Amino acid sequence: MRVFIIKSVNLLIVAGILALYCINVHKVGEEKKAIAEKTDKKEVVSDSGNNIYFADDGIYEGSGDGFGGEIKVRLTVKDNKLEKVEILSAENETKDYLESAKKILDDVIDKQLVDVDTVSGATLSSNGIISAMKDAIKNGKKKSNDSAF
Repeated sequence: MRVFIIKSVNLLIVAGILALYCINVHKVGEEKKAIAEKTDKKEVVSDSGNNIYFADDGIYEGSGDGFGGEIKVRLTVKDNKLEKVEILSAENETKDYLESAKKILDDVIDKQLVDVDTVSGATLSSNGIISAMKDAIKNGKKKSNDSAF
């Protein structure tokens, strides 16, 4: 009986800690999203550390260094969510590496995260795409989105 009581108390403590953590994470994420919506800041880190919140819908472009040189990307944002990621140019990238690295684009959209896992065998090209997306988020100029939607 004593073991049962000890295990029950431990279970309640763990459940309480988990509940408090979830409540706090949710509050922090909502506060940061509200800040993004009230300011001109285009990206705010959320509860998981890498979620993307945009203050403005639109099209953002950025660049990063991949295996063969500069990679340029375009991010399309609608309803404060990343809707589409396109590679605009990667002229000096090895075609096979770039094609493998493009697999991360679906992960970025699905997870709404920029820091996704790189593709094994195409790490430098993957890092170039990730770097270009971060550049678009932080420094990219908002383009007209009239034709995008």
